[in-house]
Amino acid sequence: MTDYPNSPQPDTGRAASALPTQAVSAMPTPPEPAMPAPATKAFPYTILAVCTLIVSVLFWRWSVWGGFRLGHMLVFTLLLVLVTAFAIRKTAVEGRVFRTDWLTAVAGLSAEVLAVSFSLFDDALLHVIVFFAQVFLMAVYCLGLYRAAKYDPATPAMLKDVVRIVLLLPLGNMGRSLKELFLPKGGKNRTLLSVLVGIGAAIPVLLIATPLLMKGDAAFEGLMKEIAKQLAEIAGQFILGILLFFPLFSLFHALSCGEAPKRTAIPPLPQAPAPLPTAELTGFANLSPSAAANTDQTAQAVSASVPPALSPAQPLSKRAQAFKGIPVAVSAAFLGSLSFLYAVYLFTQLAYFTNAFSGLLPADFTVAEYARRGFFELCAIAFINFLLVSVVAAATRKTEAGRVPKAVTALSTFLCAFTILLIASAEAKMFLYMGSFGLTRMRLFVTAFILLLALAFLFLTIRLYATKFAYMKALVAAGCAVLLVVSYADIDRTVLRYNIGAYYEGRLETIDIDAFKELGDAKIPYLIDLTYDKTLDPQIREEAVYSLADYWRTHADRLLRLAEPLGFSSVLEMESVHLIRPTLRAWNYTERLAIDSLEDWLNDPNCPAHEFQCPSCKSYIHITHSEEEQMIYWNRDFVHKEKCPLQGVQIGSNH
Repeated sequence: MTDYPNSPQPDTGRAASALPTQAVSAMPTPPEPAMPAPATKAFPYTILAVCTLIVSVLFWRWSVWGGFRLGHMLVFTLLLVLVTAFAIRKTAVEGRVFRTDWLTAVAGLSAEVLAVSFSLFDDALLHVIVFFAQVFLMAVYCLGLYRAAKYDPATPAMLKDVVRIVLLLPLGNMGRSLKELFLPKGGKNRTLLSVLVGIGAAIPVLLIATPLLMKGDAAFEGLMKEIAKQLAEIAGQFILGILLFFPLFSLFHALSCGEAPKRTAIPPLPQAPAPLPTAELTGFANLSPSAAANTDQTAQAVSASVPPALSPAQPLSKRAQAFKGIPVAVSAAFLGSLSFLYAVYLFTQLAYFTNAFSGLLPADFTVAEYARRGFFELCAIAFINFLLVSVVAAATRKTEAGRVPKAVTALSTFLCAFTILLIASAEAKMFLYMGSFGLTRMRLFVTAFILLLALAFLFLTIRLYATKFAYMKALVAAGCAVLLVVSYADIDRTVLRYNIGAYYEGRLETIDIDAFKELGDAKIPYLIDLTYDKTLDPQIREEAVYSLADYWRTHADRLLRLAEPLGFSSVLEMESVHLIRPTLRAWNYTERLAIDSLEDWLNDPNCPAHEFQCPSCKSYIHITHSEEEQMIYWNRDFVHKEKCPLQGVQIGSNH
């Protein structure tokens, strides 16, 4: 018997001992046992959950109930620290070095600087805009920090990632995140769930023990009664915090450990088994001819019964292989048609554009009609052109050098230039409007928005010629810069300073005090200064006093916590007025300055409001409501009449 190297020695059987070397080498060898994966540190999901719950509750208590002021800045700073800390922790668990790109750093820093503006300025409309901008910037920050982007952030496709991280991940990953939190490692570790069960079991005992302790100690009773006064508010904030906790923790969980793998309904493709060995390979060649023939026939029959393996990648059709983008002729014809329409429009509007840039008003137009006409249509045209240029440039068949064909580039450039011309015309008309009627908050917001539109098309034009230019990143950075300038320019004070200064310089005929109603607390010091200036038109001074009285009517309950509301006339008769300052979470620099100015004005013995006392009813400011619930102010023309025109009319708290 011949021994073959590396072949197992049979226990018995002559046929097995006669196996050739080829047969032995063809036989499958048992797989080596899998080595256990190196141990890695577990991610602290319990700590993440506790921190997320704290941030969720504080958002409602400090941000929402605090009026989005200093409390919101503190909550957002805490959230930013939490997101950054767990991103660093994730890189440590994965054994990577923590790095980030410039767009991520700009988004995070801009969001935090915008949060600081909540504690400085009191502009409700701007706060709404900034809040949604913070949500967008935090999404961009998390995408870069956790490397969760699926699309190129240099293109508009990054908006898909923003939608995914703001809406889809918090809802789609909720079940998986809660299972990982309460039943980690297949249910072997249920510490958090056990703690919650223990707290729930202790609630009945606490309800019994607390009243007994209150009866035994007066100090503890007073503390519990003080807590009970705010219990409903705190309980509501806690419930809202829990509702916010679930999607927020789901998002952080998906960012920290990755998204759940997508399930597919298509089973794995079957693999064809190896062909069964024939008589020559099995070493049965020394069998009888009939036995060998039977062996080969059996092997062939079994092989024929097995279905052929499916190819994992079927070849594409000829049409799919031939499609390499939209033909240049189609794209050029499409853009050329739009360009022709826009060229005709430009030709017919040459005089109109000339008047806009020269500051002239066309015939049969008021300044307001001229400035407002076409603005919303401009926004629609700008959106359509931006979308068309982006899609056509991306879908058109590229040249051998990988660039957009020159014809498409030239026509796209014309569309961008046409849109920029429309934007410049709208900006010129807005400047004409502001020069005639002064500034308002909305006019400045529109001006900033128009500027951002122009930058968007400028960056898109650069991208047409420099294919590596990340125009979407540049647009996000430009948007951050514009929003930061608008936030820290203090729009309310800018409007007040410009309008009052333009009146004194003769560029405005009057000061529209009624337009100041939309402004925040920043208007109070300026209105007070107007009441002291006796060189002004008496009507303007009187309207300033009325505006201060209206402010008092709106904020009296907050400024003086009394059992009954105190009217403006009664406050003026007080010897000393001490107004209440806001709490820490609701603290705001602009509001604090307004309250200090109003308190000094009310305590001034020479307060200008005393000049407007009615000689008939001895009231200072008459405020009432008509049947249409509109504010009615007393007019100085009635001073010389024998009887106050509002006598016999219900005038709220002033009588």
